[in-house]
Amino acid sequence: MVNVENETSDYVIGSLKWGSISSDDYPHCFVHKDGWIVVYYLKINLANPTTTGWLGKIIDWSDRSQISFPITSNLLYDGLYYIATQTLGISITNAKYYHFQYPTATKLLFAIKQAGGGQTATFNIKIPSTYTIYERSWSCYSITTYASDAYTFKIDATQISRGGGRHYGGPEITETILSPDVFHTISISATDYYGNSAYVCLILLYS
Repeated sequence: MVNVENETSDYVIGSLKWGSISSDDYPHCFVHKDGWIVVYYLKINLANPTTTGWLGKIIDWSDRSQISFPITSNLLYDGLYYIATQTLGISITNAKYYHFQYPTATKLLFAIKQAGGGQTATFNIKIPSTYTIYERSWSCYSITTYASDAYTFKIDATQISRGGGRHYGGPEITETILSPDVFHTISISATDYYGNSAYVCLILLYS
């Protein structure tokens, strides 16, 4: 735990340092004496609003074991695991993901693709209109961190993000861009820098 934000006789709230991520992306943790452990992100990060919200934030590309198929962990789960097992010495049981802004959401989809240097990788996705989509978000990562064009992420012909290193967002993917009942092509391109690879994770919160 990096910083204790609030402490009472009943609970402690703090923030957790994890991997090499920015302090803007440290998960917060609530631990209650009755046994509740909640690891979460604030809806609004007052210190840096550009890092606020969006599920793409929970993907920890800096942990190289994370870059695998399928994604089996994320910053929230890692924080929960650390507090429960390493700090309190208890096992995790009945852990669940919950979005306080969308309490009726019941499903979470992670779709990931990797492209090698100089390559473009794609996959297709069609979202049935019978589903209610609460959030469309994304996370990208390139091995090359210094270049502004190390990766390019597109949905069909629309560029969603281009950069180097770790980035994430959400509002760029509108319902028009990822419209229901038709196939869309998700593509990730990696510039041919030495040793470069690029990754994209498309995330849907829905019911």
